[in-house]
Amino acid sequence: MSLSFKRTMLTALTIVILLGSASQLLAQAEEKFDPNREYDLEIVTWTADKETEGAAWTWLINEYQRVHPNVRIRHIVQSNRTYKAWATAQFKNADSTPDIMQSFPWDAWRWGAEQGYLVPIRSYLNQPSPYDKRYGEGSSWIQGLYQELLEQNADPYYGEIWTIPISLNTQRFFYNKDIFDRYGLEVPRTYSELGEVCRRIRQESAGTIAPIAMWQAGAWLDHLGAAKNRHLIPQYDLVRKDWIVDSNEQLIGALQGKWNARTEEMYAFHKMMKKMNDEGWFQDGWTGFDTNQCDNLFINGNAAIIREGYWMKEGFDKRIAGRFEFAVMAEPLIDAGFAGLDLGKSLELMNSSGSELAITRRCQERGRMGAAIDFLQWMTSPEVARNLGIKRGAMPSTSGLEEVVAPEIQVFAPEIGGQPAGPIFFTTSVQMRTAMQQMAPLYVSGEMELDELKDKMERLHDRFIDLQLQDVKNSTRAGIFKGARLYVDFMYKQEDLRRQIEQGRAEGRPVENLESRRQALLQTFATTMDKVAENEVFVQTLIPAAWPEQGVAAYRHIPLIDDKTEQALRTLGAMLVMASLVVLVIVLLRKNRIRRIFGFQEKSIYLFLAPTLLMIFIFSYYPAFSAIYHAFTRWDGVAVDEFIGLSNLKELFSDQILAVSIVNLLWMLAAFFVKIVPPLICAVVLYHVASERLRYYFRVMFVLPLIVPGIVYWMVWKLLYQPAPSGIFNQLLLPVQNFLQSIGFDVTLTYNWLADPRTALGAVIFLGFPWVGTLGVLIYLAGLENIDPNLFEAADIDGAGFLRKFWYIELPLLMRQIRLNLVLGLISVIQGFGIVLFLTRGGPAFSTTVPGYQMYSEAFDMNRMGYASAIGLVMFIVIVGATLLTNRTVRPQD
Repeated sequence: MSLSFKRTMLTALTIVILLGSASQLLAQAEEKFDPNREYDLEIVTWTADKETEGAAWTWLINEYQRVHPNVRIRHIVQSNRTYKAWATAQFKNADSTPDIMQSFPWDAWRWGAEQGYLVPIRSYLNQPSPYDKRYGEGSSWIQGLYQELLEQNADPYYGEIWTIPISLNTQRFFYNKDIFDRYGLEVPRTYSELGEVCRRIRQESAGTIAPIAMWQAGAWLDHLGAAKNRHLIPQYDLVRKDWIVDSNEQLIGALQGKWNARTEEMYAFHKMMKKMNDEGWFQDGWTGFDTNQCDNLFINGNAAIIREGYWMKEGFDKRIAGRFEFAVMAEPLIDAGFAGLDLGKSLELMNSSGSELAITRRCQERGRMGAAIDFLQWMTSPEVARNLGIKRGAMPSTSGLEEVVAPEIQVFAPEIGGQPAGPIFFTTSVQMRTAMQQMAPLYVSGEMELDELKDKMERLHDRFIDLQLQDVKNSTRAGIFKGARLYVDFMYKQEDLRRQIEQGRAEGRPVENLESRRQALLQTFATTMDKVAENEVFVQTLIPAAWPEQGVAAYRHIPLIDDKTEQALRTLGAMLVMASLVVLVIVLLRKNRIRRIFGFQEKSIYLFLAPTLLMIFIFSYYPAFSAIYHAFTRWDGVAVDEFIGLSNLKELFSDQILAVSIVNLLWMLAAFFVKIVPPLICAVVLYHVASERLRYYFRVMFVLPLIVPGIVYWMVWKLLYQPAPSGIFNQLLLPVQNFLQSIGFDVTLTYNWLADPRTALGAVIFLGFPWVGTLGVLIYLAGLENIDPNLFEAADIDGAGFLRKFWYIELPLLMRQIRLNLVLGLISVIQGFGIVLFLTRGGPAFSTTVPGYQMYSEAFDMNRMGYASAIGLVMFIVIVGATLLTNRTVRPQD
C-alpha cells in the first residue's frame, strides 16, 4: 500500500470525523473590525529589558488607542526566561489566555498546528489592509511585508502562518570611540578590517584591553558559520532545491551517511572561530564569561567592542555616564579575505525570532478577532512600522522602508535568497545544538583538542539523531492531520462564500469583497496543497534513509494500544486506586487507629486542619500521582497524546546524557557524606562552649545566614568563581602562580572554574565551603542538649576525655539527628538542581548535569514532559530506597 494512498485514506477519515463540526464551522462568520464597538484586548510579550522595550510598547499602544479609542488594551510583560512555561500554563487555563501573545515560529507550530491554541492567519494576510495603500486598492496585506520571511517561518508541514514579526534582527556592534581615537583606528567595514582592528588594539594596549567582549556561546557568530559552509549547500540540499539546508535535510543527510560527528565540515565554523581566538579577537578566558560580565568589560572601558541587543544602548548611556563616548558601527560585511568567499551582504542575518506576535483561539472565541487583526495591520503599516523600528532599534518587518532607518540597521534588510542557510550541522536537533554550544567553545579557546571534541560529540550523535527522527515523525504526522482539517475547513468556507456570492448577485448587492475573500481562500488552499506535496516528498526521502528494511510500516504511527485497551487500563487503574483506599481504611480500622486519630475532644480542630490537608493533596499528592501516570505517556505538558507503556523507561537505558548525569550525581553523593561532618563538629564544639551567653551569641550567628535568600548566596559564589582578573579566587591564586612559575615550576592555578569541564563539577561541589549548614548545626545542637548531663558526669568520674565522651556518648545518642540529616540531605542531593541551573546549566560539556537538571531540561527546554516524568519516577524510587536503607542502617540508641 503506497504512502499516498494511506494519506488519502487518512484525509478521508479525518473528513468523516469532522463532519459533525460543519455547523460550527459555518457559523463562524469572518468577523470584521467595528469602530463603533467597544473592545478589550490583552497582549502579553516577554522582554529582557523593560525600559527600552517597554517604552516602545507604551508608545505603540497609546498611538493605537488614540486612533481607535474604542479599543482598550492591557499590556503585560513576562520574563523571557520563564515565558514558555508561563504560556503553557495559560493554555491549560483558557480563561487566563491572552488575546495576542509573543511567540517563536517553532513554538507557534506546536501551539497552533499540534495543539490548536493559536489562530492560523494566512487567510487574513491575503486580504487587504486598510492601513497600507502603497500597492493599490485591493492589494493584500502580505504584499506590504517581507513575504520570503513569512514563508520561511511558515509551518513546514502544511504551510500555515501563525505569527507576524514585530521587527527583524536587533543585534548591534557597539564600540568605544575613545579607544578607537587613542589608537587611530577606523571603523571597520568588513570582517577582515575588523580582524586587523582587533590585532591593533591587543598590540597597542599590551593585552590590557579586550578587542571584542565575547561570551560563552558566541551565538552572534552563527551567521559566519552559514557563510563558511555555503559552498556545501548543493551537497546537502537534498529535498527541496531552494538553496536552504533545513534541519530535515540535515537529518536525511545524517541518516544517509553523508555526514556524522566526525565530518570535518561540521567543525569548519569552529576552526574559523579558533583562528579568530588565536589571533586575539576576544578576551582571555572568554569561555567563562556570561553576557553580564561582557557588558561590564565594555562599560568599564576594558573592551573596545561588544555585540549586544539594541536595548542595551539606553542602558550603556546610563551606566557609562560620560566616562567615554561610544557609538554603533554598521554590520561588517563578510568578505573574501575573511571567509574565503566574497559573500558581502548576501548572507547577513535575516530573522525575527522572538519578535513575533500570534493570536490565540481564545481571542477568536471572545469575539475579539476583528480588533486583533486590525491592531496587527495597523502595527505593520508603513508609518507605524518605521517609527516602531526606530524606537526598537530594529529593521521594520514592513517592506520598502530600508532607506528610512539608520545606516547601521539597513544592513539587516532582507534579500530574497539571502537568509543564512548554510549547513550548520549542530542545528540538527535542539539537544545536539545545546551539546555543541557547550563543548565547542572549549576547543575554540584551546582548552580541548579537536579530536576530543569529535569523540564527545560522536558518543552522543546517535541519540541526537534518534530524538530528531522521533520529533520529525510526530510532527509530520500532526501536519498530515492538520492538513486534512484545513482541507475540510476550506471546503465548508468556500462553499459558504459561494452561496453568499450567489445570493448577493441574485439580490443585486455588491459581491467584490466576497470575491476577494474567496480568491484569498483559494490561494491559501493552493499553498497548503503545495506544502502537503513538499512534505510527501520529504517523507518519501526520509523513509528509505531511516528505515531501509521496514519501509512505510516503520514510519506509520501505530498506537501501542487501541482505544478499547486504553479505556480498560484506565478502568483498571481506577480499580487499583479504589482497592488501595479500601486497604487503607482496613488498616486504619485495626487497633482503633481511626478513633485515636479523630478522638480529640475539641472537634473544631479538624475544621482548621481540613484546608491544610486539602492544599497538601492538591499541590503535593496530585502532582506526584499525575507525574507517575504521565511517566507512561508521550506528553508535551498540555495534553496527553497517548499511552506508550514502558517506552520512556526503556529510553532511560540508552540515554548517554543521563548516564553522564548519574556519574556526576555519584560524585555529589560522595561529597555529601563528607559535608555532613563539619556541621556535627561545629555543633559539638558549640555545645561545649563554657559560657551560656557566648553559646547563645554563636547560635544567633549561625541562624542569621537563613535570612539571606539562597539566590544571593549563589550569586556571591559565582562572583568568586569568575575568570581572572575579576574572580576573587583567581585574584588570590594569580600571584602564587606567577611566583611558582618564576622559580621554574610549570603550574597553572587559575582556571575558568565554571567553564572548564575539569573543574566545573568540583566548583559546584565546593560551593558553600566549609559546609557548616545552619539547619544541620541546629538539629545536632538540639540533640546534644537533650542528652542527660548525668552521663557526662559519670564519664568525668571514670576519667573519660573529650574524644571518648564524643565517641561513646554523644555520637551514639545523636543517631536520630544524624539519620534525619542523612535523609534530608540525600533527598536534596538526588532531586536537587537549583545550583546547577543557576551556575552552569548543566555544562560545560554536560560535566555538571545531574538527573534533576536533566528532568528540568527535558520538561521545559525540550517539551518532553512524559520523559521527564519517567526520570522523576526513577528518582522517586531511588529516594525511597535510599531513605529505607538509611533508616535500617542508622539505628538510634537510647
